[in-house]
Amino acid sequence: MNLGKNKYKAFFNLSGYMKNFGKPIFLVLLLIFSSFTLPVSLFKKASASDHLLNRADTAYRYAQYYLAAKNYRQYLLNTDTANATISLKLFYCYWNMREYGEAEKIMENFPVQNFIQTLPELRVRLAELQARKGNYVQAGRLLEGVAGYEEKAAFYLNEAARNYIREDSADWLIVPLSFNTSFREYSPFIYDEKLFFTTNLPLQDKEKSYLWDGRSFSRLWQIPLQEVTVEDSVEHLPNSNKISNVTGTKYYAPVFEGSDTRPLWSESSQKLQTDYVTRAFTPKGKPAFATGKWKYNVGTASFDTLGNIYFSANRNRFKGTKNTVNILQAKFADGQLLYPKPVFPEDTFSYLHPAVSADGKLLIFSSNRQGGKGAFDLYFVTRQNLFSGWSEIQSFSESVNTPGNEVFPSLSNDGYLYFSSDGKAGFGGLDIYRIPLQKALKGEGSAELIGYPVNGAYDDFGWAQTADTTKGFFTSDRRRDNDDIYAFRYEPKPKISYITGIVLEKKTRTPMPGATVFLLNQATGEVMVDKADSTGRYTFVINNMGNYIVKAVEINCKDDCLSMEVLSAKPKYVTFPAPRPLLLELTFKPVWVINNVLYDFDKWHIRNDARPVLDSVVTILKTYPIKVELGSHTDCRGSFKYNDRLSQRRAESAVAYIVSRGIDPSRITAKGYGERKLVNRCSDGVDCTEEEHQQNRRTEITVIYNPSPANSIDPTPYHKGDKLRKENFPENFFNDCR
Repeated sequence: MNLGKNKYKAFFNLSGYMKNFGKPIFLVLLLIFSSFTLPVSLFKKASASDHLLNRADTAYRYAQYYLAAKNYRQYLLNTDTANATISLKLFYCYWNMREYGEAEKIMENFPVQNFIQTLPELRVRLAELQARKGNYVQAGRLLEGVAGYEEKAAFYLNEAARNYIREDSADWLIVPLSFNTSFREYSPFIYDEKLFFTTNLPLQDKEKSYLWDGRSFSRLWQIPLQEVTVEDSVEHLPNSNKISNVTGTKYYAPVFEGSDTRPLWSESSQKLQTDYVTRAFTPKGKPAFATGKWKYNVGTASFDTLGNIYFSANRNRFKGTKNTVNILQAKFADGQLLYPKPVFPEDTFSYLHPAVSADGKLLIFSSNRQGGKGAFDLYFVTRQNLFSGWSEIQSFSESVNTPGNEVFPSLSNDGYLYFSSDGKAGFGGLDIYRIPLQKALKGEGSAELIGYPVNGAYDDFGWAQTADTTKGFFTSDRRRDNDDIYAFRYEPKPKISYITGIVLEKKTRTPMPGATVFLLNQATGEVMVDKADSTGRYTFVINNMGNYIVKAVEINCKDDCLSMEVLSAKPKYVTFPAPRPLLLELTFKPVWVINNVLYDFDKWHIRNDARPVLDSVVTILKTYPIKVELGSHTDCRGSFKYNDRLSQRRAESAVAYIVSRGIDPSRITAKGYGERKLVNRCSDGVDCTEEEHQQNRRTEITVIYNPSPANSIDPTPYHKGDKLRKENFPENFFNDCR
């Protein structure tokens, strides 16, 4: 695609290239050209461009992304035709250097749609750029259809799933450490009461950087745990007053390629063409051991309990072969490395990020060796003892490895394998996961995503856990894309969950307010009590997951109960609804009003139209062996004495009628209440309608004795909030609940 020379110049000017990159490049080219006797034709535009492209391609082939990017950009500035292949390589240069902003700018001027269908890896990288910005829907759509990334795409598109993981964020306390600098610090490891980590911090205020691409060596650093403190401000970072935009972004250890360092910034010497890395502060801690004599880049380290150290390292072997990383094993004593030797034979693959078991018999690592599922996968080797050789290399199963990258493994005291992956469902970039170690070694189990905010949209990796498993350290580039080490403390708060439901009358499906509800925790035997509210609903607060029984009881009702399982809840507050309503079958009410028992004025004789109503009471008394009180009530009109006498006579008249129908008089009692139990506001002196007065003129039947109640126990002694034991109830009270 021909974008034109001027468009590329405009693009690079907008991104600050001409200001920050152009001058050093022209200077370097001038120095190079002045050092040799070159043909005149070399200075021709076409040949110069070809030279830039050859330099860029050579650097790209050997994973020297900084030089490759510099030359690709200069090439695009010098040519009139934009080459999509070169632009794509430039994108991958920035991606591998973790200059995500520059990588995204390349995509703004790149025919993305022409390539995303044929280059799945490009779609994965573009999705990661979107995820880093929190654009999860766009990220998920880019990943749809990419083999091996189905789970990650689904997670990106599922906001509820992401929110579910975020719910336990209050359990984590995360703070950056005070020894972090504007260089990079990563991969912490706890050993011998010290915190070891890797950094590209120079040892001196001004130090020569190695390799022709301007990289400085990374080193293993140490600081006593008792001197590890947190930053007084999240924004505080000790650094110099100026940072060159050329190399102003930090980079993490070898994940995708065999080179593992970048300087923070460099200054060029016109005479020697040598880059230097500078610092303007005194760092905390010190190097774990000297590496000056053998020129290693030292990466992630791990120790066993026998004083052996295992660490990633590569020699700067640029000419003829691509840089690779191997794992070295050595005896570590008094700051000295004794008898260092490679664990794996030298070949064209990289072996890095060792995690060794305490007894030194298991070694887990990451590698890009042939036959893996992705770019870098996790592998392991074992041995019988420290003097025997390692076993054949074995790969972890798909419970760990993905088509993406699995890196930075570590082993915890509580039997877990921690690692980072950019191929599993997560928040973006590298996320930290854990899986039971023994299950992982057998190819079983599934990896668990560590919660937010440990994991976020940025790269999170390098997990180190203290002996009590609640505290530790990890690495993240969440702050200005810098790799820093953070301390964490995990203090799970009690998870407040609720069991809720409703109590209804079985036949009418109307709410049963006041019903007594019992909740049995089958694991602990604890019983809690609630009373249904005015809508028939009940609520229990629970702190434990497991199996529960819920049972409702009400006077003159057949009990109902159910069993339910409450699964583990991630969120702090979650409601578990009962699987169905509790249905209480009402046999008869403890108190009910007999309507339409009418009397003539100032009379108490039973009228013919009242007899069918009283006959219904006779039927109930013949059905159930209960004893009742028949109470007669009047409205407020008339004197108290008159109303008391009238209501008593009317009650006695109704009882006499019921007894005449064959009911034992000992089972029914007459009681006149007059106007003493008004059901509304209509007392003396209050102006009321006839309908309101009629509400008070009523006859009520109250059960005063029931030898065979439908309810299994009397619920009246129990109160809302009571806490009892299963042993406080009849033996079969909680049986047969479904």
